[in-house]
Amino acid sequence: MEHTAPVPLRARAGRFVESRRVQRLIIALILVNAVLLGLEAMRREMASRDGDNPRTPGDGA
Repeated sequence: MEHTAPVPLRARAGRFVESRRVQRLIIALILVNAVLLGLEAMRREMASRDGDNPRTPGDGA
């Protein structure tokens, strides 16, 4: 029976991160984040044009 050396954790982690599935997940998360940031900026811009003071959760108001 032949014994092979175990694959180091760093090599396994590298293969995992470089996998197509993980790469696509990272890209999807970046795109979702960009959309959410754009929506928040648009909401604040619309509120500032109306003269409103937008309240966001956690701002203490």
